Amino acid sequence: MRPGLLSISALFASTSCVPSDPWSASTPPAKKDYVHAGSGFSFPAKVAGFARSEVKVYDKVGDDVSVGYDVRSSRIALTFYVYPKLKNQPSYTLKDHYEFCRSEVFRNHDGTKEEGHWSGGEVIGGKKRPVFRAMFSFDSPSRSNSELFLTEHGDWYVLVRSSYPESNARISTREVSNFFASFPWPD
Repeated sequence: MRPGLLSISALFASTSCVPSDPWSASTPPAKKDYVHAGSGFSFPAKVAGFARSEVKVYDKVGDDVSVGYDVRSSRIALTFYVYPKLKNQPSYTLKDHYEFCRSEVFRNHDGTKEEGHWSGGEVIGGKKRPVFRAMFSFDSPSRSNSELFLTEHGDWYVLVRSSYPESNARISTREVSNFFASFPWPD
């Protein structure tokens, strides 16, 4: 990992809307997909110029996972989290979860500024899905941007965090968009 990626990745690492203490961490064989059995997500070794860097499993059964991807030349770190929705709280909505995740960013990271947030339906993986997004900026040690993307897939939350130096914002946002367009979402 290049200098700066670790500090950029730290923006969401300690939020409690995504786990911070993995049960196990691994790097699957470079040419094999990592498959999250519960949701049907398959994580290829490469997606639109991003190389898969690590898989973390946060529970014994493997329901709660994160998969990291990097573009070293642009210093982009992208982490794709898949974890179960809360089954014992049916009134807890995707919007409620999004607001919780946003608040955790501010609670855990002094000096973070929200640059914008939006929501609506987006076609992802051939289906229109409800999506909530937020853009944050922070100094760590240089000016950086981090995007939070939250949607759902059946009984699963899907949270994607991408971070990159602010100086690479135009190129990085295009590369992150290409990742989303190329990622193989399950049916």
